[in-house]
Amino acid sequence: MNRFDNTIELRRPDSLKWSGADVLFKGEDLLPLWVADMDFEPPAPVLEALHRRVDAGLFTYAVIPPSLLEAVAAWLDNRLKWRVEPRDLLYASGVVTLLKAAVRAYSQPGDSIVVQPPVYGPFAEAVTGQGRELVLNPLKIEQGQYRMDLDDLEAKLKLTGAKLLLLCSPHNPAGRVWSAEELSGLAELCRIYGVTVASDEIHADLILKGVHTPFASLPGMAERTATFIAPSKTFNLAGLHTSFAVVPDEGLKKALIDALGHQDPNPLSLAAAEAAYREGEEWLEACLAYLRANAAFAAGYLAERLPEAIVYVPEATYLLWVDLRPLGLSQADIGRLLVQEARVAVSGGSAFVSEGEGRVRINLATRRALLEEGLSRIAKALGAVRTNGEHPAQQ
Repeated sequence: MNRFDNTIELRRPDSLKWSGADVLFKGEDLLPLWVADMDFEPPAPVLEALHRRVDAGLFTYAVIPPSLLEAVAAWLDNRLKWRVEPRDLLYASGVVTLLKAAVRAYSQPGDSIVVQPPVYGPFAEAVTGQGRELVLNPLKIEQGQYRMDLDDLEAKLKLTGAKLLLLCSPHNPAGRVWSAEELSGLAELCRIYGVTVASDEIHADLILKGVHTPFASLPGMAERTATFIAPSKTFNLAGLHTSFAVVPDEGLKKALIDALGHQDPNPLSLAAAEAAYREGEEWLEACLAYLRANAAFAAGYLAERLPEAIVYVPEATYLLWVDLRPLGLSQADIGRLLVQEARVAVSGGSAFVSEGEGRVRINLATRRALLEEGLSRIAKALGAVRTNGEHPAQQ
């Protein structure tokens, strides 16, 4: 049996994904394919490190050990061919925490900040929730693929004078691994208009196709970029709340430290993170193979069972972005059918700032049997509307 088809108990009372779905989606016994964590046990070395740390006892206040920062830097060099120094790394409890801190560090209340929707919802919350103006630079779809609209971005930079852009790379939910051409074009605009970039690269290790280029590794970008990474998505450690900012520029680093305030690390999280970065590569390669197979399976299944759906097969992440607008359903209709009829929880497109209406995001990081069951329920519930020839509002 494939290690990722394990039968570990998933519906735990403290699991947001499994036990929280019924409450959040107002359903009953829902199959959760929503929040972005995996249904897989983390690498064995991580579990072993946690056991050793528990056996050692004494859970006092912790400090970041130099060996952890060295492990993170070595990982970035090995996996991404990105040479950074351990001194360039800052610890934080999470990437959303870092995004909010970056807004405080690199802008003032009332300033304009650019995001590229559809995009992870907390991007907008980090801006508007802290008294800044949100500037939308929507992605465009060309030849069946989401792309950056750099012409629109330049127009928005000229119009608003925005000096900060929140970049999602690889992109959530579109699953894009941005091309060298797109990133170079973005970098050129940042140089011309003096834009600082806070780059969420939490999915940088989850590349299914292509090569991820850290934005800060491009010429001239290290001095204007703060990059945010974490072991949480890569090794399924989301609940341990550990992330890092990579900030080579001393001025940007000091501003981010001041904005972050005190970050109190958890000794268990530190042990898990170091073990993951030092010994988790074999597990990750096996996980990526499983995720690629799940993505191909899901795309093929929906093409056969729900051919109207437009499926964007991810180049990165374990998230499948699906456009259901050809079915003629509103976001509310889709949500009702999936919860009440299919009994499946997926992320609705309206959660992704804008440009997401009529779409859903499906989490592929579960055992194949559960993924197939979820897709079967989705296709049956939505296909029934098509077969009946009735719009839900007419029923």
